Amino acid sequence: MLHVVFISSALVVAGSRTVIGHVDDSASPAPLTDYAVSKLEAERVLAEICSGTNLKFTILRPPMVYGPAARGNFGRLVRLVQSGIPMPLAGATAPKSFIFIENLASAVAAAVAKAPPETNNTFLISDAQPTTTADMVQEIALQAGRTARLFPMPKFALQPAFALLGMRDEWDKLFEPFTIDAAAFSSWADWTAPVSSHDAVRLSMAETFQASVAE
Repeated sequence: MLHVVFISSALVVAGSRTVIGHVDDSASPAPLTDYAVSKLEAERVLAEICSGTNLKFTILRPPMVYGPAARGNFGRLVRLVQSGIPMPLAGATAPKSFIFIENLASAVAAAVAKAPPETNNTFLISDAQPTTTADMVQEIALQAGRTARLFPMPKFALQPAFALLGMRDEWDKLFEPFTIDAAAFSSWADWTAPVSSHDAVRLSMAETFQASVAE
């Protein structure tokens, strides 16, 4: 029997968050973006390919991945902190789950190391502890030796601006709660995220600066 490990996205279930923004593996698929829809479709194609064969699959659904030279929102936050531009993110205090690239690699390795399962599995994975966008910016600034220039702005004034700029998805990623219960995968794979969130940001920033100096 063969075992396929596929990396999907926690955004597949983003629309099934509870009122406090929490999801676990019982959440039904409810993608809210084209990217999440494409990931869900890939999951379904994988299931079709494996159906009736000796292939078994484990699907891992991570949240936003960050690390050295990361793109996406983490990369944008790093560049904004380095620029010194004030950011209206002091109110971005909703709890959010992320995953450091080394923790993601560790989770994949743990899944691969398992013997082929008797049944197909789908698991949410994340760093051990959630954080917030505001705290992430503070940590980035600390590691960069800069001051996090955050200021508060009422959400009722800020959200329409994001919508006007076509940044509805970015609003959700920055301000809305989205926490993940990864206990099922941790139990199944006997896995614990090896790098803490604090150390993950420190390592990300240190390697980013080393890469910049090398260039």
